[in-house]
Amino acid sequence: MKIYKPKEFARKIGVSTRTLTRWDQNGIFKGYRTPTNDKYYTHDQYVEYCLKSGIPIENIEDESDDSDS
Repeated sequence: MKIYKPKEFARKIGVSTRTLTRWDQNGIFKGYRTPTNDKYYTHDQYVEYCLKSGIPIENIEDESDDSDS
């Protein structure tokens, strides 16, 4: 599964990293944490955000599986 660092995810959805932090703190859009406590977001969250924002699904690139298998 594709994961994004907060800065990359913010750029991808067109908001600031500060907005992502605020959404996370307010429970609006929660990020995940790695075992080393780094925050990340998933491709599934990207798709969910796009759908809720009214972005047509055909404009969402399929990055959900980056494995070579």
